[in-house]
Amino acid sequence: MSRKAEPPLELAGPERIPLEPLAAEQAPPESAQERPGPEPPRRARLPLVLLGLVLLLAAGEAVALVIQHLRAATEADWRAAAAGMRAERKPGEPVLFAPLWVDPVGRSVTAGDVELELLLLSDVDRHPRVWELSVRGARHPWLAALTPTRTKRFGAVSLALYEKPAAEVLYDFTRSVLKDARVEKIGDRLTRCWREGKRISCDKAQRWNWVGPHLAEVGHRPYRCIYAHAVDGHLLRITFPAVPIGRTLVGYTGIDDFENRKRSKKIVRLEVKAGDQILGAVRHENDWPWRRFSFDTAALVGKRAEVRFEISTEGAYARTFCFAAEVRR
Repeated sequence: MSRKAEPPLELAGPERIPLEPLAAEQAPPESAQERPGPEPPRRARLPLVLLGLVLLLAAGEAVALVIQHLRAATEADWRAAAAGMRAERKPGEPVLFAPLWVDPVGRSVTAGDVELELLLLSDVDRHPRVWELSVRGARHPWLAALTPTRTKRFGAVSLALYEKPAAEVLYDFTRSVLKDARVEKIGDRLTRCWREGKRISCDKAQRWNWVGPHLAEVGHRPYRCIYAHAVDGHLLRITFPAVPIGRTLVGYTGIDDFENRKRSKKIVRLEVKAGDQILGAVRHENDWPWRRFSFDTAALVGKRAEVRFEISTEGAYARTFCFAAEVRR
């Protein structure tokens, strides 16, 4: 007799919980997901910005340096430009260089061509034709208001000719000082200065106290002028008799570079008179460059008058004053 199958034996124990199959890639709850951190503050990015700007600036400087060297004038350029000028220039025509720092190069390639007197000018007003050798598009300050008649390039060097009306000079005080001038030193008493070689001396003990033609260095450039060292407690008077008068009296003032580097910083004053009229006065500061002045003399046009230059200062130490002047029609 067959036995009836019995149901499987169930073991006693904790209640069984049915298991549900997990999804293959079930996402964790939102609270457990990684969230992006807070955005860094702008201050934290500032060093990177500054570093970028520095690198950009350095790159720009490097490019500029390369371009500068590629554009630099060669010795062959300068010599070719000088030869081009030499073929057309007439004796007595000034030659200028621009910018001013190329003066040594320009003077070296034109040595022997330009008369020494033309290298000591204060301006080119009296000259109808002026030549200019320049680089990098520069213009000499004396020619800044003019347009060149013609220009030609020789590599990186430009040669330009300027043609303009010329000022007519009636009397040049600088050229005439030894021939015509009377010099006096005026203080408690009047001292008449005397001719001694190529100068007019005013004191046997103080050998620096004299008046005469001079080559001054002012602003590292040479100028032809009248040396007239100021004197403590005195007025130094330089008189030119019977000067023909035009419409203007134009001049320049300066203090030698060697002396203006010393401790003295005193101002030098120059007053100019014609006949019984005061034309004007200038005050020259210690560190000023060669400085122009111009006085109107139209009221005396066509006449001859005594012209006086009077120099004074509050402290004469290292005041190697020098001036140039001329009467123009």
